[in-house]
Amino acid sequence: MHEEAHDITVQMDMLCARNDSLGKFHTSSDNDQQYKDVDIVKKDDDEETFNNMRRQFSQSLIDNFEQCFPAADFLQTASCLNSKV
Repeated sequence: MHEEAHDITVQMDMLCARNDSLGKFHTSSDNDQQYKDVDIVKKDDDEETFNNMRRQFSQSLIDNFEQCFPAADFLQTASCLNSKV
C-alpha cells in the first residue's frame, strides 16, 4: 500500500471512531452483547472478516479517488493556492 493510501485509511478509521452512534453501539455491544435490546451474536472470525472487508472497501475508495484525481494533476491544480509562487 502506498504511504498516502495508508494515511487516508488511518484518517478514515479516525473519522469512524469519532462517530457517536458507532461509539454507542460498540460500548453497548461490548458491555451487554446487545444493542437496543437486540442480541448481538458474534462468531469467532466475525471481527477479522469485517476488518478485512473494511480494508478492502477503504482501499477501493482510495484507488477510485486516485484514478479519478491523479496526484500530479491534483498537485498542479492546487499549486495556485501556494502564496509563495
